[in-house]
Amino acid sequence: MKTIKLIAIMSMAIINLFSQTNFQGGIYNDTQWTKENSPYIITGDVVVFPDKTLSIQSGVEVRFNGNYFLEIRGILNSIGSDTSRIVYTSNTENPNRGEWVGIKIKNSQGVKASFEYCDFSYAQYANRVECCWEGGPIYFKYCTFDNNYYAMIDYTGYDIAVDSCNFTNNTYCITNADKKVEVLPIHRTTTGLFLIDLFYSYDDVNQCYITGDNSQSYSGY
Repeated sequence: MKTIKLIAIMSMAIINLFSQTNFQGGIYNDTQWTKENSPYIITGDVVVFPDKTLSIQSGVEVRFNGNYFLEIRGILNSIGSDTSRIVYTSNTENPNRGEWVGIKIKNSQGVKASFEYCDFSYAQYANRVECCWEGGPIYFKYCTFDNNYYAMIDYTGYDIAVDSCNFTNNTYCITNADKKVEVLPIHRTTTGLFLIDLFYSYDDVNQCYITGDNSQSYSGY
């Protein structure tokens, strides 16, 4: 009897050790992605439809297995913790920049999006927002952006809060307008890259610093 119990416990441990969830397609009902079923391997484009909520637990890894995106038309709650962060990245063994598309935030659909303690890497654009005015709020807090072509791109018509985030080795960190940036360290270890491209004048940048050779910011106005 003890042997049977031991085998059952070991079997469950093996299942948990190798658990993963493959996912693609639409999210038509309120959905939660759990650490227990992580990593979530994205095998095609994913869309969260209007008025539906995708909640992602602390410690979940979302790994894109190709040139796919996560599109938010409803609500995304991506709330990690300091000791159990949420990861968005490529599913390849030795990834390069741009191996997955990114997170599309469809502001015209009335989106709400919350990101805390999230790590974004190897995307074409980690986060791309759509103009204008209908959605919000959208905010990023204690997030990291590493080795993306664009970390944040485009504008909304209202402020996106970017608080205490960290940017490393992105081709562009923040582009376009409507970002309220607080306490932002930007580090560069790759030469010849723009770090901040604030193309419009509607940005508020406070208590931030940029380090690295040839570090630059650019503004169209």
